[in-house]
Amino acid sequence: MPVIKKQLPPAAPGLKAASVGFKAAPHDWFESAVEVSQLAASGLKVLVFGVSGTGKTTFACTFPKPLFLIRPEEVEDGSISVRNVAGVFTGPPITDVEQLDQIIQGQRRTNRYKTIVLDGITRLQDHVVKKHMGLQDVPVQQTYGGVPQADWNLIGISMKEHLRDLLKLADTGTNVVLVGGERTVGESDNKNVVLPNPMIMVALSPGTSGFVHETCDYNFHSFKRRKVIMVKKTVMGKEVNAEVTTDKMEFCLHIDAHELYGTKFRKPKDKTIPEVLSDPNYDKVAGIIKEVFA
Repeated sequence: MPVIKKQLPPAAPGLKAASVGFKAAPHDWFESAVEVSQLAASGLKVLVFGVSGTGKTTFACTFPKPLFLIRPEEVEDGSISVRNVAGVFTGPPITDVEQLDQIIQGQRRTNRYKTIVLDGITRLQDHVVKKHMGLQDVPVQQTYGGVPQADWNLIGISMKEHLRDLLKLADTGTNVVLVGGERTVGESDNKNVVLPNPMIMVALSPGTSGFVHETCDYNFHSFKRRKVIMVKKTVMGKEVNAEVTTDKMEFCLHIDAHELYGTKFRKPKDKTIPEVLSDPNYDKVAGIIKEVFA
């Protein structure tokens, strides 16, 4: 009977195998630790979700240029609202997730764009469903009960893989912005995803939605409201400031943690930020980030 000798495990990157056990090389992970304040800055990973017409694409396209706007094929075209914005580039609407991979690889290779915007993460999921289920076209209205749970699990894995690769572009300094619709996620959606209370999150399958909300550092919910202004009024002979609701609509974002919306803003625990940001743009968000980390 042949004798099987015990073998050392293969050396990991940065380590050298010695004749007896392992000895740490200069690139040993343990010895290479630095203070977190010394880590290289990365790009922002942002999720903005909300109903159609609340300024999501407009906000996303205020990020640093040049900017690549990825548009999954769909009936609605958010690029119409930003066609007068300089420095925004786009290609033909993507009809397959493999085309998203081509864009990711191109950015890795060239680092051409400062910002990559996926304008339609919800529609991207429809294309993954289409490919996985062998459909000729994406259903006009996707219902979660129409696809078996086992298939949703595989679809979720595929979505997470593609989104992981896209979000990892932030490691090289690229800002990555994901834009999607909204839906209410609760305990009844998926027995594997238990929330204490229903929350409004990005319109994806529960597992994928949870992955996106967890992985992005800034999750914003878009909405519209009537603009409120301060005016001076005379009350009982005294001049006072009073709030007046106007007929003008303004675009807003919920940016701080909220009991109803799946919003998030990574910051030190002792720092406070506004719950709502009106007329939002990149400069305002970057200003708040700079302030809380000052």
